[in-house]
Amino acid sequence: MNTSGLRNAAISSMLTAACLTGAVIVVFILLANADVLTHALPDVSLWVAIPVGVLLLSSAFLIGGGIWGWGTAHLFNHPRWPAARTGALSVTGMFMLLEVPVHFSQAIPVPDWMPLDTHGMFTVVFATEIGLVAGVASARLAKRLGVIHKRRQLAAKVGLAGVIGTVVGSMLALSCGFRVGQSPPFSMVWALYIVVAVAGLTSGWILGLKLTNLAHHTGKGTPTVAIP
Repeated sequence: MNTSGLRNAAISSMLTAACLTGAVIVVFILLANADVLTHALPDVSLWVAIPVGVLLLSSAFLIGGGIWGWGTAHLFNHPRWPAARTGALSVTGMFMLLEVPVHFSQAIPVPDWMPLDTHGMFTVVFATEIGLVAGVASARLAKRLGVIHKRRQLAAKVGLAGVIGTVVGSMLALSCGFRVGQSPPFSMVWALYIVVAVAGLTSGWILGLKLTNLAHHTGKGTPTVAIP
């Protein structure tokens, strides 16, 4: 791998982790303090509270996804704002679509016959969510950047990297003493932070590598994609 490819992979890795991991952390903080917000606004009707809550949650993904798309397009010399729009909408759409089943899955008790404990089930659920979000959002962004015929392969590899990153992050959290389902409560919080950070770094690295391998410039300087 040449120096340019490693540089792009490193920048993409940090950008993905900062933007998307940051958005997940902001949403987690909002959900964790939902009771505080509810008591602070006791006179707000449910019909107002629900749209406001959805807007607050989605705004974190819109901003994080938008910066991710803008930064990736800037890195590969493509139009920034169309990519920012694609990043914002794809990331927000996927996270909001998967948030409800993921949220309610945490309330399902782990049967005694299952070989996994609460932390293990958390890892499986979040690996599935992160893999889907990373794969679909990367495919949409890659298409905006000009990748047509290879975007599904790119999406599969980025999604798999997100899954692997989630598992590695889960084991790293355990090695640091943070386990989901174990007291004190901050143990779960830090386990989540470590998992999403590692997943963001790994999926962003693969995205940067694959886009570097595909992208090249014509004699006119117009960004295109090399299709084997």
